[in-house]
Amino acid sequence: PPCRPLFQYFFIAHHRQCVILNDFKLRNLLPIPFGIFIQFLLSVIFLLWLKITRPKLMVWTSDRFDPPHQCDFRMTFIYEELRKRKIPFVEFIRSIESWSTVLNRASRRKRPVFYSAAVIFLIFCLGSFFNKKQQKRLTEISQSKNPEKHFWFQIATHYLQNIKGTIWSIQAMKLILQWIGVKAAIIDSGSNRTFHEVLGCKLSGIKTFGIQHGATPKHYFVSDFMPEFDGEKMLSVDMCGLWSEWWKEYYLKNSRAYKPEQLYVSGPMRPLKGSERTEEDF
Repeated sequence: PPCRPLFQYFFIAHHRQCVILNDFKLRNLLPIPFGIFIQFLLSVIFLLWLKITRPKLMVWTSDRFDPPHQCDFRMTFIYEELRKRKIPFVEFIRSIESWSTVLNRASRRKRPVFYSAAVIFLIFCLGSFFNKKQQKRLTEISQSKNPEKHFWFQIATHYLQNIKGTIWSIQAMKLILQWIGVKAAIIDSGSNRTFHEVLGCKLSGIKTFGIQHGATPKHYFVSDFMPEFDGEKMLSVDMCGLWSEWWKEYYLKNSRAYKPEQLYVSGPMRPLKGSERTEEDF
């Protein structure tokens, strides 16, 4: 199923056994995916070089290559600007590619990077071995004769199942960022994909800068709006660039993830081409 935990929680709530079988692949016999292991190994090697060069800027990105550029097409102009200004930077990469693709792109990239998502995954898995007591406690609390209540409780506490792994992962990002010597970070937004790095930056006093990278309606991109959020400390990036004044007003009206002083009008992430439309259209 596309969302394994939801599927499993539903059966558990109705006191039914559930076994999800994957297609047989040799790599599934390994304790961790081989691609994750390769990324971790490369990260350890690259960290030694990054400690020497000490780039002050971190750029969070994917492991995509969109020819003719050796980067995600959405990041092209950011890379060009950084290189034009001769600003050294290190990429923190979230890669979901196969191990062969990871090695191929690492060789073509010809620069040290840090595969943060792979390191986070391994530390998170390690934390689960030391979090059995918490998991047992949540299981005891969640017991209910009402299947619907039981189901929703499991969903509400999903991210508490391995809180130790989450904390360790965030702390690891904090220590690695400090060890490299990063002073600022470009992270498109604070979301489930980036929150370890975002919080690691916040704990290190590193300023984070984001930019709107697509149409973000309030009912879809929830992490940028969080209508029920009432915390004192913001979990979003420190400064967020938006496409236009319209989008800034939209965020001010609907978002509780940002304070007004965090929002700026930067224009589109990529200049408009082949269109008569202007910035005001967005």
